[in-house]
Amino acid sequence: MPKKNSTPTPSSSKKAKKATSKFTASAGKSHVGMPFKQKLAQKKQTISMMKQAVNAVATQHGLPKVTTAKIKRSLNFSHKAFPKGGNVEHGTGLRYHQFSNLTLSNAQHAQSYITDTGLSPMQTTQDWGTPRSNPSLPPPTQMHRSRRGSIVGLAPMPDGSVKAWRLHSLPTSEAIGDSTSTDSSNFAKAFDTHASRMSNPATNSVGKKQPVNSILSDVGKVRFNAQSQKFDFTDVTHAMGVSGSGVDTKHSTPSTQLFKPSIDVAKALGKAGRPEQTYHSEPMAITLHNGSRSTSMEHDSNLVGTFASFPNQVCRQCGDMFQKKVGSHAAITGVPGRPFGGQKPGDMFDKGTGSTVTRAAPMTELVGNKKNQTEVKNIFDYHHQLK
Repeated sequence: MPKKNSTPTPSSSKKAKKATSKFTASAGKSHVGMPFKQKLAQKKQTISMMKQAVNAVATQHGLPKVTTAKIKRSLNFSHKAFPKGGNVEHGTGLRYHQFSNLTLSNAQHAQSYITDTGLSPMQTTQDWGTPRSNPSLPPPTQMHRSRRGSIVGLAPMPDGSVKAWRLHSLPTSEAIGDSTSTDSSNFAKAFDTHASRMSNPATNSVGKKQPVNSILSDVGKVRFNAQSQKFDFTDVTHAMGVSGSGVDTKHSTPSTQLFKPSIDVAKALGKAGRPEQTYHSEPMAITLHNGSRSTSMEHDSNLVGTFASFPNQVCRQCGDMFQKKVGSHAAITGVPGRPFGGQKPGDMFDKGTGSTVTRAAPMTELVGNKKNQTEVKNIFDYHHQLK
């Protein structure tokens, strides 16, 4: 958002006006009677000038610049969300993951929920604005995550009940919306179906596997709504991400800007920041989230988000990047289709920021796993009102 009491400088105002006037003049020209190639060239010029105009105003007011990433048309992805040859999508609102509420009768009931759905405690703490008996004490909130990558918040209430929220993993979220999920057993089967897809790599036009990783992610904040007595997932943005080899560079923002979060962290750690180290799907997703948020993730706090990765586990460099680029008291999970780079599932807690970044278990280890199936069935039974 623009800074309060900010006054545009004469030079920045002139640049913005100049860019805007150019766009207006170009947009006003008629295409009637033009050859097709000339029309196409003018259309591209118009779009370019429009972006320049918006970027000039953005720079003037301290807002994010327009960022565009286009996917190579030759690529095919296992998830239908990725548009063939289209733009990498990003914007406001919850898009890929489900967020749900639950009221547990007491602390014992909450402990059963933790055990039955396979939750592990996180060191990160957040304040969601829940009521408490003694306002002078810290909020009695607890954060957990599952090995599938879901994130859960538990808040004891003054009446003894426990209010809970859950940001579900991608396979669980998709099982929720699956028409076959008529009972807990079918829900677990639907989970396995959607989870299996995450380990499938992208292919080219002749079906050959390609070294392209991709991301579907949602990031937001949790706030307790006193009127509804439920948690709201607010200030939410969604973003895809595609690694460098999947980007149509001729029609995209320069790669140095798209993958900047990882480049910056790599260089700060004394690395060269080469494309093979940093042009990954996760930093692109963060760049695109930041383009839709009023405050960049790095300078925000109390964020909750999950990044579903097709197909690879979060690498070491991206893990380092997440720790530096998600702000304070954040809870972020990376949910992979398959193992990669020797990285093991688990939490990375940063004492300085109070944030936790979690590598979830690869879906290849969970599909068909009896314990996981039991936990997924229990999620259905506890959240029987999911749909």
